[in-house]
Amino acid sequence: MSEEKFLFEEFKPISAQAWKEKIIRDLKGKDFSSLITPTLEGIEIQPFYHPDVYRSLDFTFQPSDFQTGYAPETIENKAFLERLLEKKVDFIEWSLNAEDFDLKFWQAYKNQMHFLARDSFSPVWEKIIHQGFSIYFDPLGNMVKGFESIDEEKWKMWVEFQNKNPKAHTLVDMTIYQNAGGNIITQLALGLWQASEYVNRGVNPDKIEFKTAVGYHYFFEIAKLKTLRYLWHKISGVNPDRIIIRAEPSLRNKTVFDPYVNMLRTGMEMMAAVLGGANRIVNHPYNKIFAREEEKTIRWAVNQLHILKEEAHINDYLPALNGTYYIEHIAWELAEKTMKFLREQAGDKSFEQAWKNGFIRKLVDEDARKEQQLFDEGKLILTGTNKYINSEEKMPVIEKNVFSSTEPSENEIIPLRVKRLSEEKEKERISGMKKP
Repeated sequence: MSEEKFLFEEFKPISAQAWKEKIIRDLKGKDFSSLITPTLEGIEIQPFYHPDVYRSLDFTFQPSDFQTGYAPETIENKAFLERLLEKKVDFIEWSLNAEDFDLKFWQAYKNQMHFLARDSFSPVWEKIIHQGFSIYFDPLGNMVKGFESIDEEKWKMWVEFQNKNPKAHTLVDMTIYQNAGGNIITQLALGLWQASEYVNRGVNPDKIEFKTAVGYHYFFEIAKLKTLRYLWHKISGVNPDRIIIRAEPSLRNKTVFDPYVNMLRTGMEMMAAVLGGANRIVNHPYNKIFAREEEKTIRWAVNQLHILKEEAHINDYLPALNGTYYIEHIAWELAEKTMKFLREQAGDKSFEQAWKNGFIRKLVDEDARKEQQLFDEGKLILTGTNKYINSEEKMPVIEKNVFSSTEPSENEIIPLRVKRLSEEKEKERISGMKKP
């Protein structure tokens, strides 16, 4: 052939209307609407997507690579964590008080240590920063989780401290919204509301990073991360390549029974995180919710990330998502609904005040109630828990409190807590079992 031809160019294009008519004929009287799937976000998943009707963010940026990390619960096994840093992960993420951090021991790994501060602004931070460690502080997120709220004086101290220290960053930790049951619109809206309030208080938008939990709705989670980067770019003006998104698996859908299924769940969630454009990814051991850390389970969690990166070469396929009608359209709908929320519900209101008057708590609780109802009715399935249950399964060894706390809080508003979907069914099964 003297001229190259595009594949299938001899076929005439088919319109969206023609496809729909063909589907209706094939349904033989069944309603076309029966093929539409509603979601908790108020988005209707169509049976097909077509270039005639789909919408797009027209936003193609994707990071070319991602960093692998781990977030240990303790620092007791320092030798093992050293080996992780030397051979396995790009960074370790600590959630400890500043006083517990052994600066001298970890000096050789200072560029790999990410310190997530829970306490309010502390003079110890100066020492940490001056020795080359990174600090991430999320005042509003800490308030939502029940830690100390910071007053105006400490707000000013933090902003000044962060703006003069390159390794001090403001973090917007959105994981609690997902883990407590908020839907994707709620997660995006609250995260962006937080970030906007930080900017209004004087934080440099270039020094804000986002942290999000990735849940079970695979394609929607990919679209969520894409939408988060897009909207923050539009709201703040920060270049897309300078926006840092951290990701980790959700705890909302993890189960005590049939626990190895959790490994399948985290694998899919980590894949969605990469394809959605996360820059830094932390994976959890499959038994994180009920067992203490072990070297073996940590290695398995980290190796899941290495399989994606080094064996599946998932980075090579990132551009393939650009232009996919389904994901592009879902991302567009998420962006539209999130911005509508921010305009109508947030506006110029204070995030801090919205938390204190109970608005945010009520919003997340209502989302959680709707999702829990779907699970209880068997419309949302967790394998091994509300479907395909192994009646021969023995009582697992539980080393942690696996059920959400209902203890009263000292705060006026009860903090948001992790609330897993399977908790009530697990209580029922555990109460009828004999311990091993």
